[in-house]
Amino acid sequence: MPRPQIETIRAQEIEERPAGAPFAGGCERRLSTDAETGDWTWLAAGVPNRVTPLAEIHLMVEEAFLIRGDVLVGTRGEMGPGIYFWRPGIIEHGPLASRNGTLVFFRTKLGGLDLETVETPGWQELVREYRARQPYYRG
Repeated sequence: MPRPQIETIRAQEIEERPAGAPFAGGCERRLSTDAETGDWTWLAAGVPNRVTPLAEIHLMVEEAFLIRGDVLVGTRGEMGPGIYFWRPGIIEHGPLASRNGTLVFFRTKLGGLDLETVETPGWQELVREYRARQPYYRG
């Protein structure tokens, strides 16, 4: 059955569930899953002082808008509130680290978030440098 042309969803009414990798320890609310394309739309919240030492790789296109918080995306750079990215599939990104937690609006195209993880040599130094640039919970 085709989706309606306009669909309104109240995010606070959607069941919150534990998030999987890379947001383990956080939670997510799946806003939409398209049965025909497999595309996902969801909100994910990550906890403060989180580090995911492995980089991730996935086939699907991913886009995100950081609503609140901060996150290091390995050598790809840092994100703060209001930062958006669009990433094609098969792009290694990570490790992930956050000082103050995150609230992110995500979408995937061409499927859900099936991912592989790979070791990132030198990830400890990347995270140490990231944390040193700004204090934890700067208020």
